[in-house]
Amino acid sequence: MRTLAFFVAIASAHVPTCNAHPAYALRALVVRLPVAPAGRSSYEAAARVSFVVVTTQRAHVPAGNAALRDHARGHDTIALRYARDSAGTVTAIRATPAAAARALTLAIAQFLRQTSSELQREERLYDAVTSDGATQDEGPRYGFPGGPDATEPCGRPFGSRARPRLPSGRN
Repeated sequence: MRTLAFFVAIASAHVPTCNAHPAYALRALVVRLPVAPAGRSSYEAAARVSFVVVTTQRAHVPAGNAALRDHARGHDTIALRYARDSAGTVTAIRATPAAAARALTLAIAQFLRQTSSELQREERLYDAVTSDGATQDEGPRYGFPGGPDATEPCGRPFGSRARPRLPSGRN
């Protein structure tokens, strides 16, 4: 009996399950500018920060389910748009050039954490608005990608977080 269970576990481990919820991480691309005086007794360190989207979990949607594919592509669109729109300049002012440079490194790390957290919140809100693709046509009403409504359910990835409440109280 144990042998049969072992073979069933191995066989089922290679079967991709339906998942229309890809996951992303942001990677910061940093261009540091020279530290410059910022007054009589302070220095400013600055950097231009942009982001690249890294897929940490791909979507797996059955080939014949175009509506769920649209939902998964919506996640891609949101991540890419968010990365593009989040680029900016980070600065830090301190008493010495070295202190300003150290503070800038910490500020960049904080900016990355905050931006990554906001992207995850935006992705969860997209799932809440579209009911994981079942009401995909509602997306544009909230500024998200739209498309046909999915009629077949697709599981959420392991470890997914609870969805945020919608502003209109829909959920």
